[in-house]
Amino acid sequence: QGLAIAPAVYGQRPRDTYYSLDGAVDMEPNFSRIGMLPPPEAISEMKVESGMATGAYGWASGANVNIVTKSGTRDFHGDAWEFLRNDKLNARAFFQPSLPPYKWNQFGVSLGGPLVIPHFLSKQRGWYVFGWYEGVRVHQSSGTSALVPTAAELQGNFSADPPIYNPFTTVTDAQRNITSRQQFQGNMIPLGPTNVCAPRPYCISPTALGLAQGFLPSPNLAPGVIPGANFYRAALSTETSDMWSARVDHQFGAKDSMYARWSDWNDPSFSQGISNFPALTGIRYDQAVASETHLFSPTFLVTARFGLFREGQENSQQGPDLATQLGTLEAFPPWNGNNFIASYNIPGYGGIGTFFGVEGPQYYMVPTVDFQKIIGRHTLGFGGGFTRTTFETGHSSGEENFATTQTAFGANTGSGLASFLLGVPFEADRVAATWLATLLFHSWNWYVQDSFKMTPKLSLTLGLRWDFISPPYSTPGIGTLDQTNGMYYWDQKNPITGAAANIRYGVIDPDYRSYQPRFGLAYQITDKTDRKSVV
Repeated sequence: QGLAIAPAVYGQRPRDTYYSLDGAVDMEPNFSRIGMLPPPEAISEMKVESGMATGAYGWASGANVNIVTKSGTRDFHGDAWEFLRNDKLNARAFFQPSLPPYKWNQFGVSLGGPLVIPHFLSKQRGWYVFGWYEGVRVHQSSGTSALVPTAAELQGNFSADPPIYNPFTTVTDAQRNITSRQQFQGNMIPLGPTNVCAPRPYCISPTALGLAQGFLPSPNLAPGVIPGANFYRAALSTETSDMWSARVDHQFGAKDSMYARWSDWNDPSFSQGISNFPALTGIRYDQAVASETHLFSPTFLVTARFGLFREGQENSQQGPDLATQLGTLEAFPPWNGNNFIASYNIPGYGGIGTFFGVEGPQYYMVPTVDFQKIIGRHTLGFGGGFTRTTFETGHSSGEENFATTQTAFGANTGSGLASFLLGVPFEADRVAATWLATLLFHSWNWYVQDSFKMTPKLSLTLGLRWDFISPPYSTPGIGTLDQTNGMYYWDQKNPITGAAANIRYGVIDPDYRSYQPRFGLAYQITDKTDRKSVV
């Protein structure tokens, strides 16, 4: 979500801020990132409360940020805008040889007024609509450099590198210390069939060679132009954001009013780094709210509201299906229907590997009800709500790590790239190669609040709030290792052994003791000062 920010408020972490739009949740469940970002032309009011001033708020320890969008009026009004940032308008830094390409276009339109449907709904019926659209197009380039294998090295020619030794000739003692290892003749690794690396019929792995040639570009810099690098690319990245929203308002007589809104945001991005495989990210947000307020009397009203937030995100690297071509699927099988290449990490060189990940669909579904009653100098507030939270998350995983040690014998010898081409990692991992989980939470809350105006300048606030959040219920299940006794526990039937669960569903015990008292005083010192309060 490259166009959003997540500020830290009240000394808390950025994810401890609660965002709502028209009173409905406006944040994704997993990392609490901000959801819909209405443009200024669509905002009627914005309020930030920190310190949990009233019992109606209790989700976040940082701040509660609520934005109210505009509604339609009896007359049509609209706005149109375009903001431009361009490298042609930027200044060059003193040590920057040239300006990299940069273009930011932010444009949109908003329109509101009476809802009129000929022969069915007239202007006098009092239905109002407001909608807006905003698009953002970002095209930019940033220089990136790396060390990539030379054509000679990919042919096994390491004559310009430190001495490399054949790991298949290793001799060790009883303590597994290496006592001898033969150097490759002329520091050259044979490329074709050979018995030098017996019992293998070859030395350079065809799979490793195919990965290096498929993922990494050829050098395009002369030695010494950029220290430690022989390749440079003006890496391109783009972001294409389309966001829109539509809202309808109506008052049913003198005692009932309602509004409903639907908002959508599609934000795909593309980036090209050192690898020949570009990275793609697709983000889609949807947010909806429906609210009804009923006035029982001039001093008593109730508001019922339902909010929905949905987020889905997919991350991937696109390119030829090297996993099938090079035969890596046996070691790293497909993840979620995608053939991926595990991460092959070579010290000092550009990375090799593809990535597939999903974050969502994630849902917040939040019905709430709030009552307000005025009795003399008392303003009573009470209500409650329920939140259903679900999200699916997971990613392809697997890696092999290479180092100089596999082709070294003594100080200043060995090559990580040679170890990779020989196909001899010092570490490999495929434990999490099929990780994909769906989690479910439930939460309930209620509150009571009394704001008592003791004098025209002194107000007293008393309240109590209660929250409950259930343990996380996961599919296919949650497991954990108790390091104090070395035992592994799981909360559902073990899919491998068939053994029954040996710990409660959700792993942790629920906590029903989250009571949060509220106390506040506010005093207006003079007519020209705001009230000061302590909560």
